[in-house]
Amino acid sequence: MGWFAYVDGYCKGLDAGRLAELANLISNGGFLVVAYWLWPRAQPSSGARMLVILLAAIGLGTALFHSVVQRWAVVVDVTLIFLFELYYFYLANR
Repeated sequence: MGWFAYVDGYCKGLDAGRLAELANLISNGGFLVVAYWLWPRAQPSSGARMLVILLAAIGLGTALFHSVVQRWAVVVDVTLIFLFELYYFYLANR
C-alpha cells in the first residue's frame, strides 16, 4: 500500500471518503481552543510556549488525519504527538 492509501479500521470512520470521521475532526478543535487559552498564560522562559505551539500543532495534525484518513497523515499525526511527548519529558527532567 502507498502513502495515499485509506487507513481502514482506525477510529470511527464511516467510509473511505473525506470527513468520514466528523466527530473526531470536530473534537480536535478542543486542542486549538486550549492552546488559544493557554498562550497568554504560558511563561516564555519556561518552555511552556513551545508546549502550547506543539499542542496546537497536534490539533491541526490530528484534524488533518481525521479529514483525509491516509497513511501519510498518520505519520504527521503520530510525529507531532511524539514531539510533544519528547519536549514535555525534556522540560520535566531539566
